[in-house]
Amino acid sequence: MNFNASFLKLNRGKTFFQTLVFLVVVFLVSALPVFLGFILKLVNPSEYGINQGIKDLEITYKELLFFLSMVLALFVLSASFKYIQKKWMKTIFVFMACLYLFIACFLILADIIYYLIFSYRLTFSVVQTVLNTNLDEAKDFIKLYISVGNSVTIILFIVFMLWLVKKRKWFVSFFSTRSFFITALLFSIFGIIDFATITSTHPNGLNNIRYGDIIAGYNQYLEFNRTLQTEKNNYQFSKEYDTFYKNDTLQKTLVLLVSESLSKRHMSLYGYPRKTTPNLDTNKSIYVFNNCVTMATLTQDAVPNLFSREHLDREVNLITLLNKLGYTTWWISNQSGWGRGDKTIVAFAQLCSQNIFTDKFSDDDKSNLSRHYDEEILKHFNKAMSESQKSSRFIVLHLMACHFDYDKRYPKNRNFYTSVPPAKTAVSSKKTNEILNSYDNAMHYHDSVVNQILTIFSKHSQNKNAALVFLSDHGEELFENRNFSGHTYPASRLTSEIPYFTLLSDDFKKNFPEIETNMMARKNTPYSTADNFFTMLQLLNINSKTYNDKIQKNGFFDSAYDSTHPRMVMGDDYSTMK
Repeated sequence: MNFNASFLKLNRGKTFFQTLVFLVVVFLVSALPVFLGFILKLVNPSEYGINQGIKDLEITYKELLFFLSMVLALFVLSASFKYIQKKWMKTIFVFMACLYLFIACFLILADIIYYLIFSYRLTFSVVQTVLNTNLDEAKDFIKLYISVGNSVTIILFIVFMLWLVKKRKWFVSFFSTRSFFITALLFSIFGIIDFATITSTHPNGLNNIRYGDIIAGYNQYLEFNRTLQTEKNNYQFSKEYDTFYKNDTLQKTLVLLVSESLSKRHMSLYGYPRKTTPNLDTNKSIYVFNNCVTMATLTQDAVPNLFSREHLDREVNLITLLNKLGYTTWWISNQSGWGRGDKTIVAFAQLCSQNIFTDKFSDDDKSNLSRHYDEEILKHFNKAMSESQKSSRFIVLHLMACHFDYDKRYPKNRNFYTSVPPAKTAVSSKKTNEILNSYDNAMHYHDSVVNQILTIFSKHSQNKNAALVFLSDHGEELFENRNFSGHTYPASRLTSEIPYFTLLSDDFKKNFPEIETNMMARKNTPYSTADNFFTMLQLLNINSKTYNDKIQKNGFFDSAYDSTHPRMVMGDDYSTMK
């Protein structure tokens, strides 16, 4: 007796029970990241329990709808095998259902691996990071985070898929039974009604299904980029731009120096035992702020939102606004990703009057293989500052700074630290020491580059109304709480806290004394880069017919600045973080 015949004979009276067992298994698979995460937090809380609460480990309506969507795909398979006679039609439906189930299982796999590495569930921001990663960065990532557990998980997934292919005749027979067809139909009808009901009260369609929110986030991301592209081509501007105006006729220079992956805990400027920032430590001209956080812990979220009034705001952005007000805008970057990755960041750069990327290989996967260093932007910045000033100007400098691999961020002759680092860590090994020394060396080199930038700024800002704002896009975790280094979602205090300082020319202090007074009073005042849009407008003395109240309350150096509003980091309240 062949296998299929014995299966049908064996289960004539048991197919309903087997169907229920099968659907329970499908539910367990669909929610496997939740169950696995819950077990890992119980077994090893020091490794997987650092995030606040357990909201990421709850079965919600999103998880249930995702399960029901998988049942719907299984119902399509059942209907195809049982009732569709035309071969071409059956092939199409079977292919589409199998493709959805494969993608669903792949997302579950990615979710599990992400949780094993970062102790959190998969989100669109993570997917966006992957989409914006070139081959070189991918290799660095794999080298840094590959582990036995991740490798075993991938192997088990491959074995599982091969097993499904091998047992395909068994599944065809099972899906063709009346019990499975009727049960799957009832679950599918319930799922469709439930999805429609929830969507009527919770908009955004697919955003209501687990992993569907990734698609919704991607669509929002594409729409935002399309808006930037239309502005680049000089058509279809929002009427919101017309509400902003210059409040004086002075020519100004504002430099926004955006660094990368800086941990305050590894800067002697903020108390680290090693003198990793000797030049900043002794600079008496800068105003240093101690209580600043980013609004996002991933670069592709953190940097674009420096120029937006709100998260992915499609109404107005700072670059286009300044262009319309007659400013000369510059973007000088040592970051990779021109063309392929970091598309939103590149779109902002392309809005500027001048945009320069130092990486010669920035349009292909060889990006950053040449070990170009941040000092390469100095000549371009010097040129931008020394040019005859015919209008006010806004200059963005974007550094690679301390992004992993850390040992790629400084020349070999700057390998300053080789002894046991003074940092307090949850784990200690030769590898962690090497990584921490590389990071501290990158920070030491970064300090020298920033010092040269400040020197150029000071040299060319004499008798000019000039201001410079320095910040990091996000912080960095360096083995403080677990065996992990890097930055990711969700945010923690380590990856949310950032260094922040300013530098003003003498003329700027003279013309805007209240700003300097407020800077001196803001040393320990809470601040978030979510307010950067309004802070830039305040420093440039740009007002609005509609938004003056927000500029005053959200501009960091305004006397009316409201320091009590919540500081949200990728949707989480910083005050509740650990």
